[in-house]
Amino acid sequence: LSAPFISDQGEVLFKGDGENDQHGIYSYRGGVLAIIADTKTAIPAGKKFFVNFRHLSINRAGQVVFNGKGHSEQRGIYIHMGDRLVVVADRNTPLPDGSKTFKAFRKASIDAEAEIAFKAKGKSDQRGIYTDIGSNLAVVADHNTAIPGGAGNFDLFGIPSIDSGHVAFTANSDNQGG
Repeated sequence: LSAPFISDQGEVLFKGDGENDQHGIYSYRGGVLAIIADTKTAIPAGKKFFVNFRHLSINRAGQVVFNGKGHSEQRGIYIHMGDRLVVVADRNTPLPDGSKTFKAFRKASIDAEAEIAFKAKGKSDQRGIYTDIGSNLAVVADHNTAIPGGAGNFDLFGIPSIDSGHVAFTANSDNQGG
C-alpha cells in the first residue's frame, strides 16, 4: 500500500498491490471501495492493460491524475474523472511547440478545476513542464526557455504544482537554480 491521499470530500485514494501481480489505484468513499485503474483496466487509446502506476495526485473533487505504464512501452499521464479514464498525454501525443511526440513522464499535479501540470521529456530530448488546461496542452517552460533574470536556458526541472492556472516548479542550469 502507498501513503493515502485524502480529498476535501473525504475520499481516500491509495495505490495497492495484491496477489498474482494485481496492482492498482483505489478509492474509498462513503463506505465504498472502488477501482480507479488496475492491471485489468484497458489503457485508453492504447493496447492491452496497465501494468504499473506511479505518482498519484488527487484534487478536492476526487479527480485523480497518475502516471500509467502498459506493455509495449506504453506510458502516459491519465486522469480519472468520475467514471471516465482519459489520456492527458502519452507517447503518441505531439509535444506542444515541438516536432516529435512525448517519450517519458514524471509526476503530474491537478488543481480544483482539473487543470494539470506535469514534467515530461520528448523523443527529441526536449525536457520541460507542460500543462493541460481545458484539454489544451501547452509548454510552461522547456530547455528552449530563457531563465528569467538569469543567463542561458532552463535545463533540469523539478516536479510542478498547479493552482488556478498558475504553475510553480523548481529548475536549474549551469550553476543557477530556483
